[in-house]
Amino acid sequence: MAQQSLPLLMLIDPRAPVHATTGILPTQSLSIPPDISAAAVSRLEMSFPIAPILRPASLQMPLTPKAAPVGRLALPIPREPGYAVSFLEQDQGDGGPNWITVSDIGKPPGGAVWNYTPQTLTEGWLRLNPTLLSFDLLNSHGKALVVGGQTQLVTLRVTNRKPASITFIPPGKFLPEGEPLVNGSIVYLHFGALVDQSNVAGMTLSAAGWSFHVFQDDIYGHYWAATPTAQAILMPGQSFDIQISGLTAVSNAVQAQLHADYYGVGGVSDGVFADLVTIAKSGS
Repeated sequence: MAQQSLPLLMLIDPRAPVHATTGILPTQSLSIPPDISAAAVSRLEMSFPIAPILRPASLQMPLTPKAAPVGRLALPIPREPGYAVSFLEQDQGDGGPNWITVSDIGKPPGGAVWNYTPQTLTEGWLRLNPTLLSFDLLNSHGKALVVGGQTQLVTLRVTNRKPASITFIPPGKFLPEGEPLVNGSIVYLHFGALVDQSNVAGMTLSAAGWSFHVFQDDIYGHYWAATPTAQAILMPGQSFDIQISGLTAVSNAVQAQLHADYYGVGGVSDGVFADLVTIAKSGS
């Protein structure tokens, strides 16, 4: 009798073995080697539909020069080591529907919120992207520390944490965040509560092979964009530095986050990175 074989397609958890029981032969076990599955799983991006969400007063209100975007999104989000969390929603602006990335997600307040005026319901996707590309703000001593109330020179270190190369593709075109990317790579830097909105545009950013531009809109406030002027390849563990001069940290906080949103980078999916920076008191 000729032997016959049938293809079998299975959706399995790569961390668990699959057992075959025939009733005649001993039970067989098949598993994916951990060194192969762990590397693949660590690079997976996950998105989950989230709806409906009640948001405080609309983010679309006009900004004064000193005001930050109002109506900060607050969600009880998971804290998964090795992953950055962002919220993607569709903005029905004048130029048509665009996808907006909200990387600065606050914690739900412990008490009642009274400023849901006008009341706004929104929906979108909660995205968890692996931290394969990091953006670390460092002082002259290599620490994630700035001095509140002082204007200082800091370094933003961009590091490839993926076990394969990452490529920044030129020529990038400066577009406000949320507009569809035409070509090339672009990185958006949001200084959030670290720098007062009135001081963001006064900073100067520089790096060899990169160009920079500052934007301001009713969604993100003031923020910076960076695009490569020449192809830049980062091997695993390799980094390059962006020099930031004229950064004036706020003096009314002890910690704040800088958020980097990146698009069109070869070797990684679009994602975000949040860097927590400590703010020291002047003279301490």
